[in-house]
Amino acid sequence: MDTQVKQRVCGLLGGIAYASTADYYNQMNQLVSKFIPGHSSRIHIVSVDIFQYIETLNNSQWAEAVEYLLEGVHQLVKSGIDFLLICSNTGHIATPRILEYYPKLVLLHISDAVAFAIKEKNLKKVQIKKHLKS
Repeated sequence: MDTQVKQRVCGLLGGIAYASTADYYNQMNQLVSKFIPGHSSRIHIVSVDIFQYIETLNNSQWAEAVEYLLEGVHQLVKSGIDFLLICSNTGHIATPRILEYYPKLVLLHISDAVAFAIKEKNLKKVQIKKHLKS
């Protein structure tokens, strides 16, 4: 039996919300383990400093915030990733700049996954709920 599996390398740009970075990592590995028993995901992670990112946003330094995230993407691309996930909704402000710099990079955008789920379930109305943990 051939145990060789060709997996693509996922780049996770995380740290903006470290909990969501951990969620992406855990869920990806659970899915791979389910569909390819005995295997785990090939993942490279760059975790940015949330403080530095939030400071630039709070000071309305949008371009600097985007460039800060782009630095993380540079590291991931240099590491040999095949595709990119941004582990935070707010991090997606960098999407246009990332695709401008890396036009051939496959970026899996959260809104695409949400739109697919809405269409698949034939939902007519959706809302965002904020879950508070105590």
